[in-house]
Amino acid sequence: HLDQVPGLPKQSRRFSSLTYPRTSPLSPMSALEGDYAVVREIYDSENSSRQFEEELERSIDDEKSTIIIEPYQLGEETTRWIRFGNFLHKAAVIAGIASIAT
Repeated sequence: HLDQVPGLPKQSRRFSSLTYPRTSPLSPMSALEGDYAVVREIYDSENSSRQFEEELERSIDDEKSTIIIEPYQLGEETTRWIRFGNFLHKAAVIAGIASIAT
């Protein structure tokens, strides 16, 4: 698990409510094998929250296969946006199928 990721402090090994099966390419186990990034929770200035967001953006832009988000609040916000995106995708697919069926 994440205990094996080098440099990841134990106190920050919290998971948000979004989880994936072990066989998923987004599973925490895949971080041990491939290209991954860790958004570290280090508060060294007043703008630390903004720095966390920028680091997450860089990781997404670099197309990392797995991104570990240590700051709990940023992880939860990211989880909500992923769920919202999944909802929009499902709604679009259902609307498309319904329009073809009618």
